[in-house]
Amino acid sequence: MFYYPAAFSISAYEGKNSNQAVYGMLDNRFNSWIRLTWGLRAEYFKYKSLQNGDNDLQMDARTIAMQKQRFVDPATGKLVGMTADPETEEKTWRYLPSASLTLTPLQDFNIRMAYSQSVVRPALIENSRMVRQDPALGGAYRRNEGVLSTVINHYDMRLEWYPSIAEVISIGFFYKYFQNPIELYQQMMDSSHRIYVTTNNSEWAKIKGLEFDIRKNLGFMLPGSLLENFNFSGNVTLQRSEVQSAEFRAKGIGTDKYGNTFEYREKQFLKSKRPSMDRSLSSIMRHYNMPETA
Repeated sequence: MFYYPAAFSISAYEGKNSNQAVYGMLDNRFNSWIRLTWGLRAEYFKYKSLQNGDNDLQMDARTIAMQKQRFVDPATGKLVGMTADPETEEKTWRYLPSASLTLTPLQDFNIRMAYSQSVVRPALIENSRMVRQDPALGGAYRRNEGVLSTVINHYDMRLEWYPSIAEVISIGFFYKYFQNPIELYQQMMDSSHRIYVTTNNSEWAKIKGLEFDIRKNLGFMLPGSLLENFNFSGNVTLQRSEVQSAEFRAKGIGTDKYGNTFEYREKQFLKSKRPSMDRSLSSIMRHYNMPETA
């Protein structure tokens, strides 16, 4: 951890998360082969920054320079920060539904379909401006500028066949959509070749794939033997992921009589559809003479 000695009293971070939830569920069996389990989770979340000072001279100078800048959200017309502000832009209440439908057309065969929504909350340190060196990133200096929660929509479908009580063969398809996934971005390299990495929200991410499962009793190889006490289990998952990276850009509006500069804060998608950190990780490793791995 690196501190700015001249302003040690403000070179600290303290934050508070309040997270409360209530959940209700119903289980409905309409007949012998149709079952629906569904529910809703209501979740309250509030983040408050109690102290969030810069402990790096360059970052401190950048923060001071930005104090005369005012940013406007063009969609709402409200004043916002240059980056996401979890204290004002985070939704306080979220309602997360879930449902699972099970069809059993045959005694040993199930068709399962499910949908659910969940949310991943940022850790306290992910909203801290404190600069720290991260050995896992080849010595890059890591800093955060404000991130919001990630909302995930899950879609699943599975076919299951049970040849016997102890055996199952299944194939499933899954799709997940992430709104505001939290990822690493390279921001700048200073004159001393220090690389800064920030934690920001990308626009979205998608994961889809197929999953194969098998659990087979080995007794068929030699009936009546000890092999009947052993099972073979296996899983194969094939998946493909995609992410759309984005960053906020400022578009000038004008300057008032007090010298405050007003700019639109606009989100711009990056053509690479991936955070620049993915591209820069190789350069970080080369800079610190670290081997590159797949």
